[in-house]
Amino acid sequence: MWSWYVAIGATYTAFVLLLALGSTLKDLDDLFGNPEVLRFLPKLLLLHATPLGLLLAGLFSWLHLKSVLPEWLTHEGPRGSLWDLLGCLLLPCITIGEGVWLGGKVEQRFGEDDERTET
Repeated sequence: MWSWYVAIGATYTAFVLLLALGSTLKDLDDLFGNPEVLRFLPKLLLLHATPLGLLLAGLFSWLHLKSVLPEWLTHEGPRGSLWDLLGCLLLPCITIGEGVWLGGKVEQRFGEDDERTET
């Protein structure tokens, strides 16, 4: 059962960091060539820890609520249940939202430096 939490948490973290860093940094030289960016990554992961914890707590509730919800919501068909569909639609929305939020934090920190070097 814990494998669901690890799989969803790891892919969620990878996608959020990919969105945050990929949307604000121009190329990999900005990530690996600038030591300040690598020093900022632990802070970024700390900012990510709270939403990740909330997501995993929500996932725990989502999996355990299935037993008390009405049959029409959790009925397993060939395409899964409506409850599973709602969860699969909500997860990308949360991921994109946090990726954009963390991308804003990266942009605040490193976007000004890019503007200074271009002028």
